[in-house]
Amino acid sequence: MPAVLAWQKERAAFEALSARALERFRGRYVAVRRGKVIDSDLDVDRLSERVWKKLRGEVFSVAHVGAPPETVEITAFALEQDCG
Repeated sequence: MPAVLAWQKERAAFEALSARALERFRGRYVAVRRGKVIDSDLDVDRLSERVWKKLRGEVFSVAHVGAPPETVEITAFALEQDCG
C-alpha cells in the first residue's frame, strides 16, 4: 500500500476514535497505528521522535486531541508516488 494511502487510513482511524478515548487524551497529541492509540504526549516532537524510532519508519498518524493546537509543520517523511 502506498505510504499516502496508509497514512490516510491511520488519520481516518483517529477521526473514528470513541468519545471516551478522546476524553482520556484531551489536550495531548496521540500517535495512531492500525486504528489504535499507541502513544501520547504533550509535546508533538517528543512523541513523533519516540514513535518513529519504535516503528522504524512504518506509517502512523499524529494528531492533537481537543482544541486546535498551534500550527506544527513536520517535514520528516517523504511520500511515495504510485506510478502504476
